[in-house]
Amino acid sequence: MKTIIYWLLLIPTTSPFAVNQNDIPIRVFDVSSTPTEQIFVEAHHNQSLPCPGANEHSLVYALEWFSLSQHKVILDYSKNSLTVYTEQHRISLAKDYGMTIHPVLSSDTGDYICLINNRLQPDGVVQLRVL
Repeated sequence: MKTIIYWLLLIPTTSPFAVNQNDIPIRVFDVSSTPTEQIFVEAHHNQSLPCPGANEHSLVYALEWFSLSQHKVILDYSKNSLTVYTEQHRISLAKDYGMTIHPVLSSDTGDYICLINNRLQPDGVVQLRVL
């Protein structure tokens, strides 16, 4: 049995306060028993990653997409406001709250999660494999 635990360091970039060692929030995701969906896609094609537990009819007031492999927040949605933190020209949020990457690059290979309405654990892990 393989146990996978990811650590994600979140550093607030919009806070007017100095960030020191005690102020840095750390998120821990134990995804060892979380359902996993694998998606295989050829490089330079567009691909939408589904957000497990959400669809276009879901009541979503907050949503975050994380790259577990790259240890970073990709995008943040809150009350009809969307902030894309990386690759703004390639990343968008779909109507069903999936994350669309256009086009997919080999560097996008990795594990992704979305957190709905400030949940502490994801409903699933999406493993993107770029061919």
